[in-house]
Amino acid sequence: MHNAITDVPGVTVGHCTLIEGSAVRTGITAIRPRGADMMPTFAGQFALNGNGELTGAAWIAESGLLDGPVLLTNTHSVGAVRDGYVRWLVDNRREPATNANRSGGFWALPVVGETFDGILNDINGFHVTHAHVAECLATCAPGAVREGSVGAGTGTISFGFKAGIGTASRIVRAPRRFSLGVLVQANCGRIEQLTICGVPVGRAFARASANGARPVAELGSIMIVVATDAPLLPHQLNRVARRAAMGLARTGSTAGNGSGDLIVAFSTAPVGSPHDIGREILPVAMLQNEWMSPLFDATVEATEEAILNALFAADAMTGRDGTRIDALPLDKVRSVLAQHRAIEA
Repeated sequence: MHNAITDVPGVTVGHCTLIEGSAVRTGITAIRPRGADMMPTFAGQFALNGNGELTGAAWIAESGLLDGPVLLTNTHSVGAVRDGYVRWLVDNRREPATNANRSGGFWALPVVGETFDGILNDINGFHVTHAHVAECLATCAPGAVREGSVGAGTGTISFGFKAGIGTASRIVRAPRRFSLGVLVQANCGRIEQLTICGVPVGRAFARASANGARPVAELGSIMIVVATDAPLLPHQLNRVARRAAMGLARTGSTAGNGSGDLIVAFSTAPVGSPHDIGREILPVAMLQNEWMSPLFDATVEATEEAILNALFAADAMTGRDGTRIDALPLDKVRSVLAQHRAIEA
């Protein structure tokens, strides 16, 4: 186990990190539900606050299916990443399983999410290209996932400190053993909101103006991707996606007006089988609703931890216009938690 979204069998993750000169601090992160397999998965979604972009969301809502990766990048590179994935499909002679045209060709609605990294990154420089999408997909792998200032999290900030990509997972017994994992692109929250283990840690930082954090209004966002191998149908995955918002709330964020808080959830359980392709009726499995609560618990816990892991793993960074964002001072976090008896001193 790697305490990562890749603990869900079949899920792979890759990053393309762009750090160039004094102003380029951005990238792409790809989550592939079945690795190189293009078979679709059931999926759901939820928008806690919609000041963000998630391409392909309408087709997820309509069909309940996800037939490619979830790609994450910066706000102004969504189009480049979306087009880059279509180019990758063409170059590799692949086509989405749900959108193939029997008379030849295909149409694609790639799923691309974003957060704004323009404080550290030259976001209007259009540095992300089609080639970077192919590079990112080529790095997708199972196992340990790099966290912090990598991929789509290279230039992101949360609660006034450097953040980035974070991930976590849980084992659920509901009633059989299932895996559930979460990956976040964390770029949300105000410094005074930060809550860890139920302790209002951010208030201590907000009072100390010399610590280098940025006490600015919330202008960021968060992308949350939830994966599980439990056999869930799209309406159940919508329910799971909504619970991820509760994990975000446990870290202190209130999804402010300027924040885009968008969530995708998918199940890697088979949608029929390869032998069923072309049949009019597909057999599917569904977990009884009575067993959903353990999955809800796991989603809330793993989302909260993934956001904190994004903060804990990130290093201080200097970017555009010489702007410096400090890392979360972990020694002070431990001190505040110990004062509140959340951990042993």
